[in-house]
Amino acid sequence: IGEIVRDMQITVREQPNKRPELIIPKDTCIVAGTVLKAIIRATDPDQNQSIRISSESAIFSTSTALFPHQPAATLDPPNHPPKVRDQYQYQGNPAQSNFEWKTVCTQVRAQPYDVVFKAEDNAPVPNQLTDTKTWRITVVGPPVTGLKPTVEANAIRLSWNPYTCSGATQLLIWRKQGCSPDQIDPCAKSIPAGYTLVGRVAATSTSFLDQTVKKGIQYAYRVSAAFTGTSGGAGILSDQVCARLKLTVPIITNVSVSKTDLAQGQIKVRWAQPLEIDPAEIPGPYRYQVFRATGFSTSFGSTPVYTTEWQPSIPAPTSYLSFTDSGLNTEVNPYTYVVVLLSSNGARADSSQPASSVRLSATPLPDAIQLKWTAQVPWDNTNSTHIVYREDQTKKNQVPKAYVKLAEVPVSSAASFTYIDTGNGIKLNKDSLYCYYVETVGTYNERLLEDPLINASQELCSSPLDTVKPCAVVLAIDPTPCAQWASEEGSPSPSFCSVSTYSNHLSWVYPQTEGDKECDQDLSRYRIYYKRYEEDREFTLIDSVWSPVQVYNHINLTSFAGCYYVTVVDRSGNESAPSNIVCQDNCPYYALPNVITPDNGDTLNQVFEPYPCPRFIESGKITILNRWGRKVFETSDIHINWAGGLNNNAEVSDANNVSPGVYYYSAELKTMRLRRRDERIVIKGWVHILK
Repeated sequence: IGEIVRDMQITVREQPNKRPELIIPKDTCIVAGTVLKAIIRATDPDQNQSIRISSESAIFSTSTALFPHQPAATLDPPNHPPKVRDQYQYQGNPAQSNFEWKTVCTQVRAQPYDVVFKAEDNAPVPNQLTDTKTWRITVVGPPVTGLKPTVEANAIRLSWNPYTCSGATQLLIWRKQGCSPDQIDPCAKSIPAGYTLVGRVAATSTSFLDQTVKKGIQYAYRVSAAFTGTSGGAGILSDQVCARLKLTVPIITNVSVSKTDLAQGQIKVRWAQPLEIDPAEIPGPYRYQVFRATGFSTSFGSTPVYTTEWQPSIPAPTSYLSFTDSGLNTEVNPYTYVVVLLSSNGARADSSQPASSVRLSATPLPDAIQLKWTAQVPWDNTNSTHIVYREDQTKKNQVPKAYVKLAEVPVSSAASFTYIDTGNGIKLNKDSLYCYYVETVGTYNERLLEDPLINASQELCSSPLDTVKPCAVVLAIDPTPCAQWASEEGSPSPSFCSVSTYSNHLSWVYPQTEGDKECDQDLSRYRIYYKRYEEDREFTLIDSVWSPVQVYNHINLTSFAGCYYVTVVDRSGNESAPSNIVCQDNCPYYALPNVITPDNGDTLNQVFEPYPCPRFIESGKITILNRWGRKVFETSDIHINWAGGLNNNAEVSDANNVSPGVYYYSAELKTMRLRRRDERIVIKGWVHILK
């Protein structure tokens, strides 16, 4: 419709006013029921200016519609609306305001409360400058008080004072092995490491029975409140209390591999006897039965692998028994053990907790080897330092192997039972084996039991990951016998007429070098790929042969036609680039006679058929016409077998057989060839019937 062009002039002038600086506390947590007090300060580099401190947050509102969970927080001097420019709102320079909030349980929630503070100087309008900052306050529930453990027969009962903070819906019971102290941060979102949730009770409950405890293990407990309403929230953890069951059962302390072998492996099993057993309740003498399970299973057999007796008069410091289990496949399997205690009458009194051997595994990495280990044991293997040993590289092939300490690995959880060996001063060779074993260091956290508990894994050997592909092979294929067959085509009984299946013979050579690099000779197997037609894009893996075999016969084929390539795979699983592609084609043959003599009294040349036999012809359609172009015979049988008669497709019906004379044929054939475009052929000719 139209346009307007305007000029605009912008004048920029230097403004000497400087921004005030607001100083607020760090984000914090406060326990509901306590009072939070803080001083909010502000300064301004322009000493002649005054500062006003204001704040905005729902917690300042005394309206239950805006802030349902009263009481509200206060800011002194009063928190006036920022738009009111009253001289009495301004303080000197520096300025400060006092924040105070008396919290209650209904204010507990998962998300913090945001309190926005603003410091504004009193420079002339419109040159006022401000500094704005947000203080985040999280209100948490108070801790459960009066937590106390009581040991029962096979359980630990916890009791505590009634929890009086309204809004809590559940109390959560947390447990860890050991009784080490923890630093509790009330603002932390997570539970300290090592604790697991073992139970939930209503917020009105005052006790919990833990029936999942195991004898021989010291446990630490804490309880916290959960506020599961629309706002969520949690209470801080209670003080820690510790307890354990009496040591009235055998306590396994060691399941350590002492020999690694496929058939003659050995494991040392050691256990503490029931140090606090009461002979009045379970009379002696006592007997032990040790049972074994393969792997980390607890499906123990019915026959013990070891049996011994014990008298309770043996002093506690020497009350340990052990035996060496032998004839094991420790190279492949971990093993799990349990010790059963029998009383004087042979009855089963109790049993230890199952304990397994340490299982070490290795994962090859580029120029490194990653080790991981695991053990399912009743003692605590975390929060300690495990030791990794590697075979001494200066004493290779020594029997037994000589090991040196490779690393001390700090562990905090089972997920941290891992170590990556990058050589530790040597370069790891992908063509060399490096052998390791690991010692775990554990504890029951019990003063009556030995500490630390050291257990060895099996020995394990591995190599760094080999990422270098082998060189490509040079492939060849034997020629077909087509040249020989061509020389036999005129004979009455050529050799190709007796062949029903075919084969292709492949051979290849793996090079020593490729360009200026040496080829990896650590080979595993060769893979053979095949496709039926040359124009197909995808090859199919049809077979593989183990190195050093370098020949392959592709047998039971319906023809020679097809293409191949071969790859080689090294022992690290790296597959080479494809070899050169070799292809094979067929040599179709289809010849028809020009004279037949049916019904002449002899047995020769009675029918019109391919001579001596068709070769590599898949299908066809043969049509025979008389001299006037009328169809007298048609068939899809490539062998034809026409004796001069009429068939259902004939266009003449004056007689059952044709008369002597010349007839013309057309054979539309589909041959078996390497390329689809070469498969269709048409053969035309004539045949003379003589009678």
